[in-house]
Amino acid sequence: MAAPMDGREDRLTCKAKQVFKGTDFVELSPSDWCLLVSKRVEVISTDSKSHTGWIFTVDPVSRSIVLADFPDNQRAMTEVIMGHAIHTVTLVGDPTPQCLDRLNGLLQSGGQSDNLSAEEIAQRKTDLKQWLEKHHIPVALSGENSDLLSIAGALYIEPPYGVQNCVSANEIILARVQALIQAKPELSSPRTCSNENFHV
Repeated sequence: MAAPMDGREDRLTCKAKQVFKGTDFVELSPSDWCLLVSKRVEVISTDSKSHTGWIFTVDPVSRSIVLADFPDNQRAMTEVIMGHAIHTVTLVGDPTPQCLDRLNGLLQSGGQSDNLSAEEIAQRKTDLKQWLEKHHIPVALSGENSDLLSIAGALYIEPPYGVQNCVSANEIILARVQALIQAKPELSSPRTCSNENFHV
């Protein structure tokens, strides 16, 4: 996301305990969302449930928030709250350097992406999209740079497009897509990713 311009930093102060109504949050620009990435927030969804974590990213198409958290310093947990399900977003705090390192490492997939060039990652995205479509799975591109593969708005696949890069709470869709990725020719069988929370 681009750096904020035209005094947006004055309008979007990003102070702890600042509260955004859901309708206001989804109308923010990508530059405004950039200021919120890595902030700790509490999201109250329209079903009155509380979701707390660090903002990993915001999908500019669906306005969905992807939260990441590291309970008890264990494996990262991610949660997706769809834009239309956001009631309020409250800023809770700023990340520590250690937290920033963990957030930045979420897409590294155990170092796998470090060994791939940008061209190789782009080719993996194209190959996987074609493979899924061949098996009648509708795939759309989403994200600021069209770097996410989105399946019916219920599952996202992030770079570098392996099994462990799936984000979804729908166990049926998750299992089917992971199985297809593992069955894809010339693709090793990476570790299976865990089920993630997905709120609609």
